[in-house]
Amino acid sequence: MCVKHYFGIADKKIVIYAHSIVGTLYLVSFITLTFSLLKITYFLLPAAVMTLMGVWIAYSALIHLRTQLVKPEDRIVTSGIYARIRHPLYFSMLLFAYSAVLATLSLELVVYALSVTFIYAIIIPLEERELLKRFGKEYERYKNKVPAILPRWKSG
Repeated sequence: MCVKHYFGIADKKIVIYAHSIVGTLYLVSFITLTFSLLKITYFLLPAAVMTLMGVWIAYSALIHLRTQLVKPEDRIVTSGIYARIRHPLYFSMLLFAYSAVLATLSLELVVYALSVTFIYAIIIPLEERELLKRFGKEYERYKNKVPAILPRWKSG
């Protein structure tokens, strides 16, 4: 993942702050909606675990992206969570969406979660095509080694 590839913005601080603001607004609206629809079900505990996993993964991803602000380079981040998954922020948003479905058992949120999945199924290949153009064989090796969405938890 390269911070600079988003919309051709060269100022990495702007991109990181934009991600942080959008992520925070998304999380606040997500929590508000989820609690307004919350039903006591047997799925509440798994939904809470999925949400906490999503928060941890998103936080880990943002911490590793922030390292590019300290040493600004046009390079691929492959350490930390990025050694286990190429798109941790997308994965965390999917965890949030599907945990809301489990917590609320709402048909509206099922449609929302499926919509997010469909959008990411379009965005990820487009983003990866751009990264392959920019980084070539280096990104190809990374792509072959690290899964896109479902994390590899064991090293190796």
